[in-house]
Amino acid sequence: MRVPYKIVVLLCLALVAGTWWSRTRDMDFMSSRGIKNPRPNFIFPGNENAEPSLLPDPVSRSAISNEPETALSKEPEPDPLRLGDLDSAPGLGEYSELASLGAAHLIKAATELEVRGEFLRAHLAWERILDTCDPTPQERALVGISIQRLRPTLPRWNIDPNGEYSLLLQFGTTRRKDGAINPVAAAVAEFLRKESSDLVSLAPLITTSQIKGVPDQSPIALYFSGTGENTKNQSDLISINPPVNDPESLRREMLTTIYSLIEKRLTSLGSLTPPAPASNPDQPELDFEQQLTRLHWQYFARTLSELPEVTPPKTLKRLDLEEETESEEPD
Repeated sequence: MRVPYKIVVLLCLALVAGTWWSRTRDMDFMSSRGIKNPRPNFIFPGNENAEPSLLPDPVSRSAISNEPETALSKEPEPDPLRLGDLDSAPGLGEYSELASLGAAHLIKAATELEVRGEFLRAHLAWERILDTCDPTPQERALVGISIQRLRPTLPRWNIDPNGEYSLLLQFGTTRRKDGAINPVAAAVAEFLRKESSDLVSLAPLITTSQIKGVPDQSPIALYFSGTGENTKNQSDLISINPPVNDPESLRREMLTTIYSLIEKRLTSLGSLTPPAPASNPDQPELDFEQQLTRLHWQYFARTLSELPEVTPPKTLKRLDLEEETESEEPD
């Protein structure tokens, strides 16, 4: 005969409840700490008939309060990657002090910063590999891809128009019938300003020579210069000769040449690790996006927009001293 499930459930509950009551009826759950109560015999297997020993007296609160504190203060967690104070605003040259540790260390630091969600600092750490270390081609490729991935997600660095470095992007040509020069030059200047994160303001200046008999497809000379009193501060000059009225070819050659001008000047200055030579003639934007850092841009523009320090020749100093000596001699 089949037993109804309700009776089975009631019997199971009764068995559990009876077992629990029989085993715990002699235990005192209500006594406060410190009161000595004998433990039930069943917790001493093999010695059910013996009087169980009592637990040691618990340590009183007064004893604890009278003892001197011996616990050492918690030391701050070590920072082997030297990520710095993540709560403070970083500078444009942040993590330059880690250059001596090598590109591999900065790659680990940049990766850890990305894991922590510190994307602004991670971007700076990736850039320091390019402008302060000597990365291998494989490391340079990894850094370029990482910077290109992060840069569009972050705001531009400079938000103050007065903090921009003003430069002229100068073009010299005898072409008179090439209508692509003006719009392409303006678009290139705007692209460069964006790539510098608004650190550099570039104004295109096109100079056309009126020479008769010159063929329409004549070279175009490109170079950078300062503005105003600093116009004499100039970069090298490179000429290009793209087809006439071909905006796409003109844009590619302009960008490739401009990148080479920046790379050559930074190489000659020597204070920062220069960017790699141009390697994407079909997509020259990639060279700017993956190899030029904001610190590169700032240093390049600053050397062209500031007046050079002029040291008086030593011969003039000697002449001045001789004149002073002669004037002091008695008549």
